[in-house]
Amino acid sequence: LVPSFFVAALSFAIGTLSGSMKAVYIAVTALLVAWFLVVEVLGDQNLRWLAYVEPSGQAWLAERVAKGRGNAWLNANPIRPDAGLLINRAVLAALGVAALAWTLRRWRGGLSSSEFGGEIRSGPLTRLLRWTLGRQEALEDRYSDWVGRGAVPRVETARPGPRAWLVQLFGSLRTELRLLGAERSLWIMVPMIMLLAGVDSVSHVGPFSVRVYPVSSEFAQQMVPILLILLSGTTIFYTGEVFHRDDDAGVRGILYASPVSNSALLLGKLGAMVLLSATMVLLTVATAVVSQAVQWKLIDGRSYLDLVPYAAIGSRVVLPAVLFLCVSSLVANVLVRGRYVGYFVCLIAGAGYVWLLVEGRRSLLVNPFALGHWAYSDLTGLGPFAQRLAWHHLYWGAVLAAALALA
Repeated sequence: LVPSFFVAALSFAIGTLSGSMKAVYIAVTALLVAWFLVVEVLGDQNLRWLAYVEPSGQAWLAERVAKGRGNAWLNANPIRPDAGLLINRAVLAALGVAALAWTLRRWRGGLSSSEFGGEIRSGPLTRLLRWTLGRQEALEDRYSDWVGRGAVPRVETARPGPRAWLVQLFGSLRTELRLLGAERSLWIMVPMIMLLAGVDSVSHVGPFSVRVYPVSSEFAQQMVPILLILLSGTTIFYTGEVFHRDDDAGVRGILYASPVSNSALLLGKLGAMVLLSATMVLLTVATAVVSQAVQWKLIDGRSYLDLVPYAAIGSRVVLPAVLFLCVSSLVANVLVRGRYVGYFVCLIAGAGYVWLLVEGRRSLLVNPFALGHWAYSDLTGLGPFAQRLAWHHLYWGAVLAAALALA
């Protein structure tokens, strides 16, 4: 309760005083990233003093309660907070109350700033009072007394052909990328994917508790499963948002009436999703490289950098999976013509794929991610599986091309 109150009070204060939702996203994400980095850099030997500092209380449970005790003792004895934890909770509660008090003191309740237009409007209580008294704010119509002459501009239609189609495609792609970049949820999703898939939480310890050097081949292979799971969720969600955004904004009819090819509009949406997913992959790889370098530095102070495994696995395993996710999600939304029905179809297909993997049916004909059909080695790379992966990419590429043509 206390940590949740502290984070909620801090977020409320930042959002209220700054008037920006992005500031809240940045602050909470920075707090989470800072916590992960502190735990990663300090290591297990320094968690004892950190137990009384960190806000969640997990380190206190691990160091002061559960350390050196078995499950039988933990199940039979109640957990009693000590003085250090109580002081920690009191400080967090005091900081939360102080943030709320400062917000109430500094917030100007009579004015509210519009995030998009920048206008200053009266507060809700003032507007309600004016409405009750019949004194609504006067709306100014700038064009009621306008006198002038308007002319319809003359334009020349472009000649149909590959060049005009490419111009439409790149214009659609730029527009979709700008709209995707304005998605506020990306301020949370991208750092979460970077941390969960890029930061290696596996303890590299060999015989006799000797630290084992984490090499790039191990880092790159351990990154793939969790990265594909997270990319599946984000691709399904954002593809639905991208495809059905035109309906929400009420501009789909205008788009259909404009002289733009439907294929250019559809491929623009697909290209934006592929670039977004590829950017997430690159940022995750960068996070993994930094995490690996930090672990090497902590072992013996040396630096280590080998990007070959990341490049091989990323180009021949992860990026084909990204193309499959983006194309299949877009085709599903086109065919069902409904956002939530599209989500449901994608989730059912994903559940069916997981069921096939659990049952051991991993044939490449029904395995678009090629899970279980490759492994990276520092000696041979992906060489022993190169031909198998090439046929796999060719087969699923033909399937996706047919599905995209149908859409």
